[in-house]
Amino acid sequence: MKKQRLMSKLTRNSFPASPIEAWETLSLKTLKTETLEALQTKTYENIILSPLYTSKDKGLDGAQVPPGLAPFIRGVKEADGLNRGWKVAQWITSSPSGPEDIKSLEDKGQDVISFQTGSFSENELEKWKEIIAIFPLKEVFIELGVKEHNWLFKHDFLYASKGFIGFDPIKALIERESSQDELHGYYSYLSHAVKHSSFEQRNILIDNTIFHNSGADIITELACVLAVAAEHVDRLEIGEIEADTILSKMLVRIGVGGSFFLEVAKIRALRYLWYKFTSAYNGISGTSQKINIAAETSLVSKTMYDEYVNVLRSGNEAFAAVTAGVDYLSVTRFDICLQEKKELADRIARNTHHLLAKESHMTRVFDPAGGSWYVESLTRELIEKGWELFIEIEELGGILSCIETGWLQYRIKKSREAKVKAVNERRMEIVGINMYVDGNDRKPNEVLARSGAGLGFSSFRFSQTFEKWRLYFDRHPIKVAIICLGKIKEFKERRDMARNWFASVGIQTDLFAGVDSFSKTIEKYKAICICGTDDSYETWDIEYGEIAKKFPVFAAGRPRNTDSRIFWIYPELEAEPIVTNWAAESEVL
Repeated sequence: MKKQRLMSKLTRNSFPASPIEAWETLSLKTLKTETLEALQTKTYENIILSPLYTSKDKGLDGAQVPPGLAPFIRGVKEADGLNRGWKVAQWITSSPSGPEDIKSLEDKGQDVISFQTGSFSENELEKWKEIIAIFPLKEVFIELGVKEHNWLFKHDFLYASKGFIGFDPIKALIERESSQDELHGYYSYLSHAVKHSSFEQRNILIDNTIFHNSGADIITELACVLAVAAEHVDRLEIGEIEADTILSKMLVRIGVGGSFFLEVAKIRALRYLWYKFTSAYNGISGTSQKINIAAETSLVSKTMYDEYVNVLRSGNEAFAAVTAGVDYLSVTRFDICLQEKKELADRIARNTHHLLAKESHMTRVFDPAGGSWYVESLTRELIEKGWELFIEIEELGGILSCIETGWLQYRIKKSREAKVKAVNERRMEIVGINMYVDGNDRKPNEVLARSGAGLGFSSFRFSQTFEKWRLYFDRHPIKVAIICLGKIKEFKERRDMARNWFASVGIQTDLFAGVDSFSKTIEKYKAICICGTDDSYETWDIEYGEIAKKFPVFAAGRPRNTDSRIFWIYPELEAEPIVTNWAAESEVL
């Protein structure tokens, strides 16, 4: 009884409320400024992230409606069970030798037979057809390449399989730079599939990863989903198919990036926007208003060097996806950028699902981010800005018109260039690439993959600029001598910065305590970099003037004089203009 009274007393107690003004006053005093703007962050979507959110930062009116009920911000599934809310849909990239291979994957936790036909030869695809026939009740996720569109005319596939078998005509148009006649043919295949496939099968894909991987900001991603969906409906309604039927056959695939809370808000906003978009059509059922989402962790964030860090990146992105709630999830392998593939990469990607479900207990809570003032505020802003951009695209004539005029490509290009610039200037840190670089990680035999897509949409990765130079200098190694001036406390910070700066573009460095020890091996180096205090640089020309006549002299620190013989190295300095002088352009690109 005493324990019960004590617990009752404790539960009634609470910490005293502190007014927001008190926090602001203390923050201004600590920062020694007149405003709190220094604590704000502006995203690529022009959303201002505040350092503190309160009850005033609420979401939309429907934000607290339980999962399973319109407007579906919190999820399309009702909160009546604890079974896993997403399906493991790892891409199968090797042709199975028989049904035992599929059984083996199933035993390891694969929920869906998931593959892209464009990854296999004709003989391998024949084998796939046999496999699918053996497992008629197994759920599939099959994205058809253009050569396999005729699969949708084979009724055994349309009737016997549940899940998804289809493609995105807009994606095919972009990748193949197709004509209008070819586009009409793509929709003819889908029209046949929609009319004849079972109610358990979807056939119409909205593959938003083509915009995500090109560098689109989140607002553009959301608007493009709706704009492509509108184009699909318009084209297929010509074939006398009702909008409700068309929408019920759609599946949306998205890429999930590394900005955790923004990505969570993106997926929550997408569900609301889909509900609002579908509500504009007459005779729409509840099924069509519930979006079906297939997510995959972003290719944009993956790196060739320090590839095991990709495990952490994909884990963070997968965590965001399941926190927000998706139907299918594919976790990108950590060796996705490398030529040699490891079985370990498949296993880690697959086990990421199990860790989230079994160890992190992500199946026990529906919409765990719901109610967070920060997340709800982000969700509301993304909804408002995403809908506004969608309306703008429609007023410009729709998604195809925006692609034909280059309007959409230009918008995405500006976003991509802003992100690349932030990475190159190290304002966006990529571990193992532009910060905390492992100079011993060398890959002289690797090559950069060619950019995909077409019609002005070019896939990219944050790390590509640095990888281009690292690959070159892995094949054509050069060294820079770093000369440390004074005591270790006087040069250590700048020395570490300089070593990281050179290592990020593949240039090796050796350390020397003064010019005397360096001069004995001077012929081995392409340049020198002096690291010390600003005062120690005052007489640099006396000690290094003769050396500067032979090759470049760098100094670690902010520019403080106009001497043309010295190059300053600092974290935000872009490397490309400097290292270009040390390489033949034709060999690099």
